[in-house]
Amino acid sequence: MACIPCPECGHSVCRFAASCPGCGMPMASSYDVILLGVAEEKELAFIRYQNWAGVSADTARDDLLFRLPLLIAQKCSYEDVKGIQEALGGFVLKLVPAGTGEDAVKKEGFSRKKLFLPCFLACLAALFVWSVVMAFLS
Repeated sequence: MACIPCPECGHSVCRFAASCPGCGMPMASSYDVILLGVAEEKELAFIRYQNWAGVSADTARDDLLFRLPLLIAQKCSYEDVKGIQEALGGFVLKLVPAGTGEDAVKKEGFSRKKLFLPCFLACLAALFVWSVVMAFLS
């Protein structure tokens, strides 16, 4: 029986399997690739993304600062996915079965937006506590 490596974890998976037994990644004949974030130094990431995507420096900077998560490739074969992973090695990528990338981007973006308000309020509360303590100590 023919096996292929899982694009996510590298575990050997039967090509007829619905998902990888190692990581649970859905197996598909093609994938959409979503860029979730940057795991390397930002300036190097801007240059690497700019060269890979063939966009201007301003567009690369805007994409990586303001437009994440970002659907960067659709209907990619396993070989295409490996090439993208090698070219964008310092980036956090998510693979989803082909045709589901836009929905996954919306879902991922929504979950990140849900976290913004609680984090913002926690920062405000910490700032308030710090100012009260500093006022008390002075």
